[in-house]
Amino acid sequence: MGSVTVMLWHYTTGNAFADIMADRVLKTTSPPYLTKYTRPELWFSSAKYWEQSASCFPALRRKWQTNMLLTAQQCNGLYRFSLDTDRSDIPKFYRWRELGSMGVLPIELMANHTLLHWRSWREYRRWYCCFKSISINKCNSIQQWTPPGCHGFAKRGKWIALYRGR
Repeated sequence: MGSVTVMLWHYTTGNAFADIMADRVLKTTSPPYLTKYTRPELWFSSAKYWEQSASCFPALRRKWQTNMLLTAQQCNGLYRFSLDTDRSDIPKFYRWRELGSMGVLPIELMANHTLLHWRSWREYRRWYCCFKSISINKCNSIQQWTPPGCHGFAKRGKWIALYRGR
Protein backbone atom coordinates (compact mmCIF):
# COMPACT_ATOMS: atom_id res chain seq x y z
CA MET A 1 0.00 0.00 0.00
CA GLY A 2 3.00 2.30 0.11
CA SER A 3 3.70 4.86 2.81
CA VAL A 4 0.16 6.28 2.96
CA THR A 5 -1.98 4.87 5.74
CA VAL A 6 -5.50 4.00 4.69
CA MET A 7 -8.16 2.93 7.18
CA LEU A 8 -10.05 0.03 5.67
CA TRP A 9 -13.29 -1.52 6.85
CA HIS A 10 -14.61 -5.04 6.44
CA TYR A 11 -18.40 -4.71 6.61
CA THR A 12 -20.49 -7.79 7.41
CA THR A 13 -23.83 -8.94 8.75
CA GLY A 14 -24.64 -10.49 12.10
CA ASN A 15 -25.10 -13.86 10.41
CA ALA A 16 -21.40 -13.91 9.47
CA PHE A 17 -20.25 -12.05 12.61
CA ALA A 18 -20.95 -15.02 14.90
CA ASP A 19 -18.70 -17.27 12.78
CA ILE A 20 -15.97 -14.63 12.57
CA MET A 21 -15.93 -14.19 16.33
CA ALA A 22 -15.95 -17.96 16.95
CA ASP A 23 -13.00 -18.48 14.59
CA ARG A 24 -11.31 -15.15 15.55
CA VAL A 25 -10.43 -14.73 11.86
CA LEU A 26 -11.67 -12.74 8.88
CA LYS A 27 -11.53 -15.54 6.31
CA THR A 28 -11.16 -15.42 2.57
CA THR A 29 -14.04 -16.70 0.48
CA SER A 30 -14.40 -20.44 0.23
CA PRO A 31 -16.63 -22.92 -1.62
CA PRO A 32 -19.46 -22.68 -2.59
CA TYR A 33 -18.72 -18.98 -3.25
CA LEU A 34 -15.69 -19.69 -5.42
CA THR A 35 -16.19 -20.04 -9.16
CA LYS A 36 -13.82 -20.80 -12.01
CA TYR A 37 -13.17 -17.05 -12.16
CA THR A 38 -12.44 -16.45 -8.50
CA ARG A 39 -9.80 -17.26 -5.97
CA PRO A 40 -9.95 -16.96 -2.17
CA GLU A 41 -10.32 -13.24 -1.48
CA LEU A 42 -11.14 -10.96 1.44
CA TRP A 43 -12.72 -7.60 0.60
CA PHE A 44 -12.38 -4.30 2.45
CA SER A 45 -13.63 -0.80 1.70
CA SER A 46 -12.40 2.68 2.51
CA ALA A 47 -16.05 3.81 2.77
CA LYS A 48 -16.32 5.36 6.22
CA TYR A 49 -19.95 4.65 7.03
CA TRP A 50 -21.33 1.71 5.04
CA GLU A 51 -20.43 -0.35 2.00
CA GLN A 52 -23.51 -1.00 -0.11
CA SER A 53 -22.06 -4.20 -1.53
CA ALA A 54 -22.23 -5.73 1.98
CA SER A 55 -26.02 -5.69 1.76
CA CYS A 56 -27.97 -8.90 1.48
CA PHE A 57 -30.69 -7.00 -0.43
CA PRO A 58 -29.24 -5.91 -3.81
CA ALA A 59 -32.65 -4.78 -5.11
CA LEU A 60 -32.97 -2.25 -2.29
CA ARG A 61 -29.62 -0.50 -2.77
CA ARG A 62 -31.35 2.66 -4.00
CA LYS A 63 -31.56 4.13 -0.50
CA TRP A 64 -28.68 3.48 1.86
CA GLN A 65 -30.67 3.99 5.06
CA THR A 66 -33.45 1.58 4.11
CA ASN A 67 -30.82 -0.81 2.86
CA MET A 68 -28.85 -0.70 6.10
CA LEU A 69 -31.94 -0.99 8.26
CA LEU A 70 -33.45 -3.91 6.35
CA THR A 71 -30.12 -5.70 6.18
CA ALA A 72 -29.67 -5.22 9.94
CA GLN A 73 -33.18 -6.50 10.65
CA GLN A 74 -33.02 -9.52 8.35
CA CYS A 75 -29.40 -10.53 8.94
CA ASN A 76 -29.06 -10.15 12.73
CA GLY A 77 -27.34 -6.77 12.73
CA LEU A 78 -24.46 -5.01 11.00
CA TYR A 79 -20.82 -5.11 12.03
CA ARG A 80 -17.50 -3.80 10.77
CA PHE A 81 -13.83 -4.46 11.43
CA SER A 82 -11.26 -1.69 10.92
CA LEU A 83 -7.67 -2.17 9.85
CA ASP A 84 -4.76 0.22 9.21
CA THR A 85 -2.84 -0.62 6.05
CA ASP A 86 0.52 0.61 7.36
CA ARG A 87 1.10 -2.52 9.45
CA SER A 88 3.81 -4.95 8.48
CA ASP A 89 1.97 -7.93 9.99
CA ILE A 90 -0.98 -7.90 7.56
CA PRO A 91 -1.19 -9.19 3.97
CA LYS A 92 -0.70 -6.93 0.98
CA PHE A 93 -3.84 -5.15 -0.17
CA TYR A 94 -4.64 -4.50 -3.80
CA ARG A 95 -6.91 -1.76 -5.08
CA TRP A 96 -9.66 -2.77 -7.48
CA ARG A 97 -7.90 -1.22 -10.48
CA GLU A 98 -4.64 -2.98 -9.66
CA LEU A 99 -6.24 -6.41 -9.70
CA GLY A 100 -7.11 -6.30 -13.38
CA SER A 101 -3.98 -4.55 -14.61
CA MET A 102 -1.70 -6.90 -12.66
CA GLY A 103 -3.53 -9.97 -13.87
CA VAL A 104 -4.21 -10.93 -10.25
CA LEU A 105 -7.86 -11.50 -11.12
CA PRO A 106 -8.97 -12.55 -14.61
CA ILE A 107 -10.97 -10.10 -16.70
CA GLU A 108 -14.00 -12.40 -16.43
CA LEU A 109 -14.01 -11.92 -12.65
CA MET A 110 -13.64 -8.17 -13.00
CA ALA A 111 -16.66 -8.15 -15.33
CA ASN A 112 -18.58 -10.45 -12.97
CA HIS A 113 -18.01 -8.14 -9.97
CA THR A 114 -18.92 -5.13 -12.10
CA LEU A 115 -22.22 -6.72 -13.16
CA LEU A 116 -23.08 -7.86 -9.64
CA HIS A 117 -22.73 -4.45 -8.05
CA TRP A 118 -24.95 -1.54 -8.93
CA ARG A 119 -22.57 1.26 -7.97
CA SER A 120 -20.74 3.29 -10.58
CA TRP A 121 -17.00 3.05 -11.27
CA ARG A 122 -16.24 5.75 -8.70
CA GLU A 123 -17.34 3.36 -5.96
CA TYR A 124 -14.83 0.70 -7.01
CA ARG A 125 -11.93 2.94 -6.07
CA ARG A 126 -12.93 2.34 -2.44
CA TRP A 127 -12.53 -1.44 -2.72
CA TYR A 128 -9.41 -3.28 -1.56
CA CYS A 129 -8.69 -6.98 -1.66
CA CYS A 130 -6.20 -9.33 -0.04
CA PHE A 131 -5.76 -13.04 -0.59
CA LYS A 132 -5.06 -14.20 2.95
CA SER A 133 -7.21 -14.50 6.06
CA ILE A 134 -6.57 -11.96 8.85
CA SER A 135 -6.79 -12.52 12.61
CA ILE A 136 -9.30 -10.18 14.23
CA ASN A 137 -6.62 -9.45 16.87
CA LYS A 138 -4.94 -7.27 14.20
CA CYS A 139 -8.02 -5.08 13.82
CA ASN A 140 -8.08 -1.56 15.22
CA SER A 141 -11.71 -1.90 16.24
CA ILE A 142 -14.81 -4.02 15.95
CA GLN A 143 -18.06 -2.08 15.79
CA GLN A 144 -21.79 -2.75 15.74
CA TRP A 145 -24.31 -0.49 14.02
CA THR A 146 -27.18 0.82 16.16
CA PRO A 147 -30.17 1.77 13.98
CA PRO A 148 -31.78 5.23 13.93
CA GLY A 149 -34.06 5.89 16.87
CA CYS A 150 -32.30 3.45 19.20
CA HIS A 151 -30.85 5.16 22.25
CA GLY A 152 -31.75 8.53 20.74
CA PHE A 153 -29.34 8.21 17.81
CA ALA A 154 -29.95 10.44 14.83
CA LYS A 155 -31.32 9.63 11.40
CA ARG A 156 -28.28 7.61 10.26
CA GLY A 157 -27.81 5.51 13.36
CA LYS A 158 -24.41 5.11 14.98
CA TRP A 159 -21.47 2.70 15.01
CA ILE A 160 -20.64 1.58 18.57
CA ALA A 161 -17.22 0.11 19.41
CA LEU A 162 -17.30 -3.41 20.82
CA TYR A 163 -13.51 -3.66 20.82
CA ARG A 164 -10.68 -1.19 20.43
CA GLY A 165 -7.23 -2.49 19.55
CA ARG A 166 -3.98 -0.64 19.07
